[in-house]
Amino acid sequence: EKANTIIRSIDFQVGRTGAITPVARLNPINIGGVIISNASLHNFDEINKKNINISDVVEVERAGDVIPYVTKLIKKNSNKYSKVRAPNKCPVCKSPTIKENDDVILRCSNRYQCYSQRLGQIVHFISKKSLNIDGFGEKQVKQFFDLKFIKKIEDIFYLSNFKEKIIDLEGWGELSFTNLINSIEKSKQITLDKFIFSLGIRFIGEVNSEILANEFKSLNNVIISVKDRNNLNNIDGLGPKAIESLIDYFSNTSNLNSIENLKKIITINYITDKNINNFFSNKNLVFTGTLNNLSRDEAKYLAKTQGAKILSSLSKNTDYLIVGDKAGSKITKARNLNIKIINEEEFLKKINQ
Repeated sequence: EKANTIIRSIDFQVGRTGAITPVARLNPINIGGVIISNASLHNFDEINKKNINISDVVEVERAGDVIPYVTKLIKKNSNKYSKVRAPNKCPVCKSPTIKENDDVILRCSNRYQCYSQRLGQIVHFISKKSLNIDGFGEKQVKQFFDLKFIKKIEDIFYLSNFKEKIIDLEGWGELSFTNLINSIEKSKQITLDKFIFSLGIRFIGEVNSEILANEFKSLNNVIISVKDRNNLNNIDGLGPKAIESLIDYFSNTSNLNSIENLKKIITINYITDKNINNFFSNKNLVFTGTLNNLSRDEAKYLAKTQGAKILSSLSKNTDYLIVGDKAGSKITKARNLNIKIINEEEFLKKINQ
């Protein structure tokens, strides 16, 4: 659904990876039963392309019925306002901003000390796909971060030291504090791929975390191998940007100290070679398109339980391309590489054999 409204102001948000995103503050509108008052403008190139500014009437849409964004200009009212310009300094920490050669995103250069990036890293660390600490979200993290109860990711595991102070905070009490500590205790058992993902390394998402975990089997092996770039260059599915990001992250002394501290607290369940014998055992799979009967994450999980390795991109070492609706250009590339292509129905049949 779409609706028109007026942009009241435009400000900038800094994300976990330093990305500076212009955000439109809107006159509130109802889209699909949800009141929308903020919408992403994506980046500064998009603002220029759409020719939008404060006071303009714009069309707003909710992508996938979730994330609101400005689609286009409806009426120009902003002639009295100066053009929105990309900042030369981070709006949070005032460090210089940078734009990489092939990137449209403007970023804060202060990667490890910027308030927003440090906060974002901690929020990512405790999120559902990382440590999955129940009852602990961005609001609580920010509260504890501002109070200096948490300065680094490992400080989460020492929150019991601030019991009396936390219990006295508004919205907290003995029961809610106990529930939080219990959730933190449960999070101390984690698989290697989830731990790597939880670190929030740029370009190291779920798939690349799985690739690293399957390749190196232990966290120590990952750290040692990053020092030897050739070990990373030889990993199928790991691109040059991911490799550079890994080298940068593990070259930072503060990051290494945090990992050493976490190793004393968390039990990382390493991947062992399973004696699995079925259709997808030891096969390299790539998924593309929209699946109808299950989510992409569910399909990947099923494949991994069968001993398959999930890759993010096609290469001559890929065994199967699993295709859903709107599969796109990967089908053509797979045919050119003589990679076997199977649809969702065939995939599920093979899984259930």
